[in-house]
Amino acid sequence: MCFPRPSLSSLLRLQPAKASSELKQALQKARREGAQVYVCTKDLKANNLKPADLFQGVRAVRGMPPDQGSENLAAWEKSLPCAPDAKMRGICSGG
Repeated sequence: MCFPRPSLSSLLRLQPAKASSELKQALQKARREGAQVYVCTKDLKANNLKPADLFQGVRAVRGMPPDQGSENLAAWEKSLPCAPDAKMRGICSGG
């Protein structure tokens, strides 16, 4: 299931230091049950965050494959995978 791009407040809550205990428990339960939480790199960059700032298990993804647009990427972005499906690639690419 793909959800709309997060607001700043929802993205910031994915940081361990800013998350409520309820959110921490919900993320742990979701991961135990096989759920994946993805965040677009462009949303991280817009909020001056990096994948390391988020909970373990929250996966940052790109909208474009690694061979497209790599010349304009920060070093940490180049190793990130492309979004897992076409809908999310469109969201992460701005489409």
